[in-house]
Amino acid sequence: LGQADILRRAMGKKKPEEMDKQRSLFLEGARKHDVDEKISESLFDTMTEFAAYCFNRSHSAAYAFLAYQTAYLKAHYPVEYLSALLSSVSDNQDKIQLYISECQRIGIKVLAPDINSSCADFTPDGDNIRFGLASIKNVGAGVVELIEKERNANGPFKSFYDFLTRIDIKAFNKRTLESLIKAGAFCSIEKSRKQLLENLDAAISSAQRESEAKASGQINLFAALSTDSSAGQFTLSGSDEEYPDSEIQSFEKSLLGFYVTSHPLSSIKDKLPFLTTHKISELNDLKDGSSVTVCGLISSLRTITTKKNKLMKVGTLEDLTGGVDFVVFTSVLEKYNSLLNPEAKVILAGKIQFRGDEETNISLMVDSVKSVENCNIVHLTLDEKKTFEEIVCLKDLLLKYKGGDPVILNLNNNGIPVKILTGSNFWVTASNDIQHAIERQFNGNVKVSISSLDG
Repeated sequence: LGQADILRRAMGKKKPEEMDKQRSLFLEGARKHDVDEKISESLFDTMTEFAAYCFNRSHSAAYAFLAYQTAYLKAHYPVEYLSALLSSVSDNQDKIQLYISECQRIGIKVLAPDINSSCADFTPDGDNIRFGLASIKNVGAGVVELIEKERNANGPFKSFYDFLTRIDIKAFNKRTLESLIKAGAFCSIEKSRKQLLENLDAAISSAQRESEAKASGQINLFAALSTDSSAGQFTLSGSDEEYPDSEIQSFEKSLLGFYVTSHPLSSIKDKLPFLTTHKISELNDLKDGSSVTVCGLISSLRTITTKKNKLMKVGTLEDLTGGVDFVVFTSVLEKYNSLLNPEAKVILAGKIQFRGDEETNISLMVDSVKSVENCNIVHLTLDEKKTFEEIVCLKDLLLKYKGGDPVILNLNNNGIPVKILTGSNFWVTASNDIQHAIERQFNGNVKVSISSLDG
């Protein structure tokens, strides 16, 4: 019975190597009981096949019911459903990034935190989803509770200074206010994060003086004597010019863990399918050792010295759907080291490798690196039908200038424009040389244009 239970567990794990270990033990036991070898092998083969998909029927029914419910909610209440889903995984950045990508795929925007619209968690905001205030680094649940309580009691905040005077300033430290500003929580009521940060100390001092004056009763006395409607107000000084997009992206990544307002890869999102084989979120579904090409932003990077006193690099690459760890060994590093830098946008090609028992724990063993800034797409526009000989000639020209830049054929199918991405065997090194060679060979009947990926 003990051996039978071990076999049952091996079936439950659905791991072929575990079943292989049990096969010899099972067949040996069958022989001891005079069971025909063909019968015992057939029986074990049946159990092996069953182990690949077996599942408890009562569990299957429960999961099917939940799957129906969640599919119904996503179909009919997508904003509410995805808000709840995002809130349920608020401590798992990989899943949040994956679900944000799904929101974008179906046309739902995930909006930055807002002092007048956000609650603690992700919440519906019209047809979009609003980031929660509690998700901002350095902003605690107690602070969020105070903000919601004051907002519900006395209405939306009209300005940053209005916020400072209505919330107990002692409940906030400067770091919390800086985090709220940098995360964009005041963008709906003020023009510029930069202007708010430059005026922060003065605004806090003014709000503290006003709070002390209220406590001593001076505000009421002076307000009664004054005819100036601006008494007790604070005016932001300096320019309302905003930080550049790159700095705002850095703020959001640091404080929210994600790029919300914009992403460094957003400008090339539509071109990525031409240069990659997979999105990072799809890598877990592949087999160990699969060759892939992915594009993303290097979010972390460190150099390691090996036992042989050689250098290698390990880091994390992030695209719009998630992140993956990567490893660059010495031989590859010697060739591509200059391209591997923090915050660099790169295309990595290599093989995935699963680590340990967890199939979701993977690394990319890098074979080659290419900078996005150096990537181009070559467009060939064929104005008329070509003979077989002309197509062969075009193929030979592409092979002559073989490289890593993708080639797209622009055709006209009875008035309907068609784009075809060629196989990677026919990709080229984009240059004036190939442009002149093709146009000269076809007397201008094949037009060549080269566009940069990050342009």
